[in-house]
Formats: sequence, C-alpha cells, structure tokens
Amino acid sequence: MMKALLTDLDATIIDNRERRVMAVERVINIKIDNVKRIQAYNALTIEDVAKIAGVESRSKEMDEIINTFLDDLELYKFDRPVEGAVETLNHLHKNGLIIIYVTGRPGLDYILPFLESMGFPIGPVYYQRIAGEGATEIKKSLLEKAVIENGIDPRMSVSLGDMPHDGIASRLLNIYSIGTTQVSGISPEIIKQYFDDVITHISNLPLVLSRLEKEKRS
Repeated sequence: MMKALLTDLDATIIDNRERRVMAVERVINIKIDNVKRIQAYNALTIEDVAKIAGVESRSKEMDEIINTFLDDLELYKFDRPVEGAVETLNHLHKNGLIIIYVTGRPGLDYILPFLESMGFPIGPVYYQRIAGEGATEIKKSLLEKAVIENGIDPRMSVSLGDMPHDGIASRLLNIYSIGTTQVSGISPEIIKQYFDDVITHISNLPLVLSRLEKEKRS
C-alpha cells in the first residue's frame, strides 16, 4: 500500500492565480486588462505573469514582484482551494494515506492555520522559500527531509506538483511524481517529460494511486 502523499501547495492544491496577478498589479501600479488577465491566469509562473504585463525578466521590478508574491501575507487572502482538492485529500487521508505538505510558502505559523481554515487534513509541513535558481535542489532537500523524518520508504510514496522542479526533485529520490495542470492550464504534453504521470484534475489522483498499488501487488 502507498503510505504518503507529498504535495506542493501553490497551483497544485491551492489556486493562487489571483494572488499572482495582484502582486504584479501592486508593484507596477497598473490594472491588467481583460485579455492580458486571461493570459496571466493561464501562465505557468509569476515571472510569466509579470512578462505579460510588460516587465523585463532581469529588472528590479521583477525582483520586487517575486518578493511581493511570496512574502506579502495580505495577498494570500486571495488564494482558494483548487476545485476538488479538499475533498480528495480528506478522502485519501481517511483511507490511511499520510498527507505531507512540501512548499515554498511562508513559515509554519502561517501555513498550518491556512490549511486548517480551508478544511485540508492536517499533516507535517516542510517549507523553504523557493524562487529562481536552485529550485530543484531546495525541493529535493525538503522532500528528502520529509521522507526521512516520517520514516517513509520513498518507493511507497508519491509526490504531487505543478512545476518541472517538483517532478525532477521527486525522481532524484525515487518518489513517483505526479504533475497537475488543473490550475495552470498548461498542456500535459508540455510537462509530462518532468513527471511520471500527469493529471488534469485532482479528482483523478485516487485513480492513479489505485493503479500504482495494483501494479506493486502484481
């Protein structure tokens, strides 16, 4: 039986698209219009959202946008659970799966109350600020710490994420990696090279886990 799900938060089980747009608008002090707003909602990263608004890649504005997006706790009030995420994770938790949160969000004192207020099952949390270069190594370190401290065999766990570094870090640790495109809207064809499996809606996650367990028993 699979023992644990190690899940990312932003754009995986939490819809952070409005916060991304708000962070850009706050820094450059303009309203992103309807057409560009749709493009921004379908972008993969906060950097992509900023570029859509006309911000240059290597600029002080870009740095400020990233810092605002990650560190301004006031903006986190715009976040919402991904459709079906609360129900799916609670279902898996009630069926014996340990839910572990591995994230680049702010500290523990913020994350646990945030998850609890939205109805997610409470589980261990591992966090470190993730931005720019070194994302894969940071994520790998967090995942490794999570499986060691919780006494979990990586081969009996799965990870859930939305970014390439989520999948790459998991594979380096022999953790079966599942990518989700539910929030980003990115084509599964684009990210499947980084993950062992890709889902377009979190309600498909139990089906993937059921299949993996059958394969391990056979």
